[in-house]
Amino acid sequence: LARADASNAGLQRDLSVSHNKIGDVLKEQGDLGKALESYQASHTIFEDLARADASNAGLQRDLSVSHERIGDVFEARDEIPAAIEEYEASLMIARSLATRFPDHRQFQSDLRITDRRLAELQTKL
Repeated sequence: LARADASNAGLQRDLSVSHNKIGDVLKEQGDLGKALESYQASHTIFEDLARADASNAGLQRDLSVSHERIGDVFEARDEIPAAIEEYEASLMIARSLATRFPDHRQFQSDLRITDRRLAELQTKL
């Protein structure tokens, strides 16, 4: 469906979420290479969606979480500098959302969690 209607943001987001879920399963099974491929496929879609609708906070959050999933795979593969790079990208988005929406609990929580995870990763260098 997403291929048949590439301009439909809802279908594109659904496809991206599906890639994430497949990545989650593959990561759980220990197939980090395939999990990374799936997360990166999802990430590409989220980047396009977030760029096309930069004011959409939900899509920006999706992109932030996407960076974290990729970072988690890099961490599991002991590629800490690459994991840090992904978490730094996520943190920039999370910080922006938390600033734009100071009363939004999820965005405030995301910022704290991402900041903490980045600090944990930096201790592994």
